[in-house]
Amino acid sequence: DKVTAELKFNYDDTLEGLYKQTNDNFHYLEDAFFFHYCSSYFSGAASMLAVREISKYHQNVDALLSGALTNIDGIESAQIINMMQDLAECVLADNPEAKDYSEEELAEYLSNSTGKVRESFDKFMNANGHRGISETEMRVDCWADDLIGFSKSLKGVMLTCGKGETKPTKDWTEYLDEILAPVKKNKRKKIISLVDKARSGAWHREYTKSRCIHAVSLFRKAYRLMAEKMVAKNLLPEVDLIYFLTKEEVGKLIQGDKSLIKKAMKRRRLYPIQCSLKFDEVYCGKPVPVQEQTKIENADNLQGVPASPGVVKGRAKLVHNVEEASRLKEGEIMVVACTDVGWTPYYCLAAGLITEIGSCLSHGVVVAREYGLPTIVSARNVMNSIRDGDYLVMNGGTGAIQISRG
Repeated sequence: DKVTAELKFNYDDTLEGLYKQTNDNFHYLEDAFFFHYCSSYFSGAASMLAVREISKYHQNVDALLSGALTNIDGIESAQIINMMQDLAECVLADNPEAKDYSEEELAEYLSNSTGKVRESFDKFMNANGHRGISETEMRVDCWADDLIGFSKSLKGVMLTCGKGETKPTKDWTEYLDEILAPVKKNKRKKIISLVDKARSGAWHREYTKSRCIHAVSLFRKAYRLMAEKMVAKNLLPEVDLIYFLTKEEVGKLIQGDKSLIKKAMKRRRLYPIQCSLKFDEVYCGKPVPVQEQTKIENADNLQGVPASPGVVKGRAKLVHNVEEASRLKEGEIMVVACTDVGWTPYYCLAAGLITEIGSCLSHGVVVAREYGLPTIVSARNVMNSIRDGDYLVMNGGTGAIQISRG
């Protein structure tokens, strides 16, 4: 809190002044992420220690621990979907026809809103406007700066309004009781302490992530303004290229080294190729991209790690980007490589969530668990093994996925 409170920019400064500010303030960004790494380390360590102890008494340790990590009061990322639901309800109460608006029409409506809608909209943006899809990317606008993108997410929430609040079916204490059932009384205190630490760690990890993204949003605005000033001075041909230069290179370009423009253009051309690469989760030495596995046409069973309990059946919807997420239909099971907080508005529509990578502590998974959305993570090669429209039976308590083609 102290680090992000001290991080300030004078956005009316000159190009040279803005660049100096980004350098002078950079240590705040480093500090913010350092504290987030510390909270992540604590959260992961506490969870792994709990797993080690629980595994002495249970085989289904992942399912039990993920259940014990539900119902964490005030968890930062879970508030996003709750506040978005409040806003959606205010919009529909004020204008029921808004459900059929295009993203552009809804964005304009929100911009000109008054009364309770304006109050709810401002409340959401003040708390969460710095967040969004791919929120750590400087190049990607946050919700506050991309109202059309935000409206696309809000429309998904509006489709499920009035259908009742979804919450986990069991309280976390019931999972704790199940964990402790075979444990002797003199051994229970240690497990209780570890579970409490894991829950506390999850809360702190989500909080520090939000503070990090807030810091990123301040730098994002500074970089956008620098780029616009550089374009105006013919130092850059377009704003987007600034994101393909290091901060040291930006300084050299401001001083007149235009040879860096070609370097930025080359990096941007390579970026989609780099994004398509996949790597082993653990490796030694220089990382080497792994070959894309071919589709497993005849696979009818997959196994992942249980992250949020519940058994659901439904059609699979493979999601590679936000455009595909916006076409998710209610009751479909969302299958995605990985998620972040920006994906969570689409949880209202999904019957279940399956991710290719991640853990029970992943940011998107924490929200899914608080929302009572059955979730399986670390289902390897799932994006190649499942096709759009496949009928799935997924068990968030065991990690099992059954696939029926057609």
